[in-house]
Amino acid sequence: MIAGINWGPVVRQIPGADQSLPQAESPTHSGGYGRESPLLRQLTGVTIGAAKNPVEHELDRLGFTRAEILPGQGDPRADRLVAKYMGPLVERYIVPFVQSPRYAAMPDPVRALALSRMLRAVRDGAVGQAKAEAPNLFEQLRQQQMPRRERDVIDSMVPAR
Repeated sequence: MIAGINWGPVVRQIPGADQSLPQAESPTHSGGYGRESPLLRQLTGVTIGAAKNPVEHELDRLGFTRAEILPGQGDPRADRLVAKYMGPLVERYIVPFVQSPRYAAMPDPVRALALSRMLRAVRDGAVGQAKAEAPNLFEQLRQQQMPRRERDVIDSMVPAR
């Protein structure tokens, strides 16, 4: 194996081998993306996906990008954890809002702003849940994202082993 190469997309194309990959989580619905059959896709060209919920339709219609929905945490493991907790929160809080008469009466720019703010709120809640599940991972990320000079000060205070 060559270090630094993401083999996931290659392995995902091999029937049966894709089971070794971690479950891809969706930040907009619970249960992740599921596993599609690569053999079916290779033989027929048919890609089967789950039906989109009302929020996903709106996010697409309003032109939201993946980075706007779930900005990266700096580590794929952390991103999967946040998405795992965010999907159910989106279904619980944002889907009913998008289906409300109040939302329907809003012009598109206001809808986009409201969705952006609600996504930020549920994302913050999901990050909190993910940090509770994997505090060491998030602490490591926090330290990695800290400015170098601050890291140097902290490292100088830690006794050598």
